[in-house]
Amino acid sequence: MTTNRFYYNPHAKLIELPGQLFGPLGDANAVLLFDPGSFRTIISSRILDKLGYDTKSVKGSVQTTSVTGVEKGSLINVCNFTFLDFTFENIEIASFDLPARYKIDGLIGLDILEQFEIRLNHRGRWIEFSKLDR
Repeated sequence: MTTNRFYYNPHAKLIELPGQLFGPLGDANAVLLFDPGSFRTIISSRILDKLGYDTKSVKGSVQTTSVTGVEKGSLINVCNFTFLDFTFENIEIASFDLPARYKIDGLIGLDILEQFEIRLNHRGRWIEFSKLDR
């Protein structure tokens, strides 16, 4: 089992994790929220478009309900996605137009989180991910 402990910002209200996305036009670093309340991993269509993914012609659509109402997005296969030291290849994620005011590039949802045993120590300001063997 591979384990990675990440110390997050003690002054932040949310847990932000570093990530990286790869696409036909290159790669980009990403700020990703740890969000066990989301059923699916979501990446901003802004960053996916920049990497060369066509977020308009997709294999399917998806919708979610948030505090702002029902939002619609697209399903995209991303060739390579990394957060911390964990890499996922040819993974399906949801692409949504995330508001720029949040200053995030996406969030890691249950579709990825279910592959880990997760320990959270909020007092120590760390989160530990242990990849489960399949």
